Amino acid sequence: MSNDIYQRLMDITATFVELIQQETAFLEAHDVPSAQTLLPEKQRLAEIHQQVCQEFNAQNRMAQCTVEELQALKETIEVMRTSLVENKEALDIAHKVRSHIINKISQAVKENQAPTCHYNKAARFHANSSPVSMLALDRQI
Repeated sequence: MSNDIYQRLMDITATFVELIQQETAFLEAHDVPSAQTLLPEKQRLAEIHQQVCQEFNAQNRMAQCTVEELQALKETIEVMRTSLVENKEALDIAHKVRSHIINKISQAVKENQAPTCHYNKAARFHANSSPVSMLALDRQI
């Protein structure tokens, strides 16, 4: 049976899974900039996938699918689930590593900077001549 919404669902899912797997590979290779370039396309594909899933459900197309189509859909969904779990784990690890590095840099700067002011016995504050005023780090991932 010709089921074009079914085929659209299968196609968009396959494309989305490929992109997720590519992003995961970049993250595992510690290539965060390349993974970041995929974010707009990942968001676009996720939105399209959601729309196609809603249309698939609204048209009750599952009832029209053959057993073979349902089996293929089930397998595709399982591959997508596995890919999403692996992607989430890679994103979590990349985020933790980056946060840890940023925290270590911040801590090193804090330990090496002079106090920004002194409080003397006369209850007066005297500012240092050149205190570190701000530390800005890129926390984007």
